[in-house]
Amino acid sequence: MKKLRRFIILFIVLFLLFLYFYWKEYSYEVNYKVNDVDILEIYDKNQKGYQFVFTYKDEKYSIFVDDEYQNKRRVIDDIYVEENDDKTCLIPSSENVSVYGICRRDGSQEALNNTILNNEEKEEYLNYKIYDLNDKSFLLWNYHDFVWLYGDKRERIKLFSKDFYNLNLIGFYKNYLMVPDYDSSYTFDKIYMIDFLKGKVKEQSLRYAIYFDSYFLGSYKKNLYIYDKKQEQEYYISMKNNKIYKTGNKVLVNEEWEKVSSYKLKNGLVSFSNDEVYSYHVRDDLLYGYINNMEYETKISDMKVSKIVKKDGLGVYYISEDTLYYYHPRTGIKALISYSEWRFNKENMVYIF
Repeated sequence: MKKLRRFIILFIVLFLLFLYFYWKEYSYEVNYKVNDVDILEIYDKNQKGYQFVFTYKDEKYSIFVDDEYQNKRRVIDDIYVEENDDKTCLIPSSENVSVYGICRRDGSQEALNNTILNNEEKEEYLNYKIYDLNDKSFLLWNYHDFVWLYGDKRERIKLFSKDFYNLNLIGFYKNYLMVPDYDSSYTFDKIYMIDFLKGKVKEQSLRYAIYFDSYFLGSYKKNLYIYDKKQEQEYYISMKNNKIYKTGNKVLVNEEWEKVSSYKLKNGLVSFSNDEVYSYHVRDDLLYGYINNMEYETKISDMKVSKIVKKDGLGVYYISEDTLYYYHPRTGIKALISYSEWRFNKENMVYIF
């Protein structure tokens, strides 16, 4: 009986160990071939995603997929190749990860899904033409008020007694937009907290007056950090007890605290940051996505872009002429909101949660 019990315990332990190592997340690289396309499949457990490098007729194509780890290797099941004149597109498919197509033309990589999916206005509210809110909440500054758009909710949020062309100092904390009291001059000791999800406003008083010549560094846990360039002082605002505290010069880089000089902080050279595998930038008025510090760059479309508003995973929100768009490599481009003033002023006008 004791031997049987020991055997059962040993079996359970070995089975649990098997499951642990079977499902354990590993970084790996593997090469294989599908049809006539060579594939380098890379999973990095620190980057939490898959990079695929495809080689076809001596040209390399690369995509990044932010899917969860799969214990299967060689996840690409099939690749369709489409060749038209000077443009070649590779369209992979997989049952395990959400891959998407990629193209090359004249030696450069281009997005496959780069057409606008919608252009019909659904409604208009306070001169904003609304096409699609993309299941997001928007706070839009129009010099007088914030306009709140979320689902079927539409509301004007009045904070100040006069108009302001640009709100240069704005912060984020979870689902709140943090707006200093712009009715004050030179310094402020009050911050408005606008809830993206409820459209409600709370006021937070500060025991220290902060100059408007400041900038928000970022948030960590239940604290929001700000640097006052005039006073050369870093503060954090505790959302737990609604108080402000002085702190030493430091920033959060990849979830680790680093000390920084007053020179870097005063010149706005640092803020909280995390390394990102996939990001976007504007070059020569065109939008590009890129992997691993420009190793692979993808032109998204020929649309002139004036401002990147927000990056969201593999997706990006940006302004072209008077319209806010959203692009995702799996789905393409969606028109969201148009506002004529964005042709002339697009800085600090759009906030998204």
